[in-house]
Amino acid sequence: MSKFLKLEAVPANISVAKDLEIEPDEPVIKLERIRYSEDRPWAWVTSYLRLDVGERLLGENLTRASVYEILEEKHGIKLHFT
Repeated sequence: MSKFLKLEAVPANISVAKDLEIEPDEPVIKLERIRYSEDRPWAWVTSYLRLDVGERLLGENLTRASVYEILEEKHGIKLHFT
């Protein structure tokens, strides 16, 4: 289970831009959430998504569904993990 804290567009800092292969200050979606296990918080997670992917989460109810499920099933974005 997750509690969503923030979902907003922000300018990419140099590190995020490099890792996402975009230009610094280009907009990205910043997602902050607290992850729970057995009703106890265990991690504060911050994710940065490229704008073309992350903007699809704006307006979604992220407390009821997985971010990955929304992107794959609702928007047809195939995610690959390494």
